[in-house]
Amino acid sequence: CPEGMSWNGWRCEGDPQLYDLSEATTVCQSRGFSLPEVPRFVELLDGCDAAALSGQAGRRCESCAASKTCSAMFTNDSIMRSGQYWTATVDGADPLAVDMGPSASDPDVIVSQSADTGSQNFVWCIQEKGGA
Repeated sequence: CPEGMSWNGWRCEGDPQLYDLSEATTVCQSRGFSLPEVPRFVELLDGCDAAALSGQAGRRCESCAASKTCSAMFTNDSIMRSGQYWTATVDGADPLAVDMGPSASDPDVIVSQSADTGSQNFVWCIQEKGGA
């Protein structure tokens, strides 16, 4: 679940919190987790082009509602299906965020550039594959 929420056995509950990039990194590390790289984050999604799967900025995946995996994970929570999530991927000097649905008229998930490390985004800390 995003930070600020907890898993109740079938969905995330609570209110997701917003963090700047430094806070997001600290929160994840304090729990023994990390921010996901873009390719790891978009593993949750379906219909991603190869560039999105490799973490390139500006690339698209199907909307969360159209993705069986994503919609099961995020249930029907519009808060979690919208907004940007920090990632550990950088493009040049700019960190990348995954925009889970910029608007009703453009519901696709977009791997986008976040130009301001001080902007407030959601955080989904992950445990590395193979971790305990």
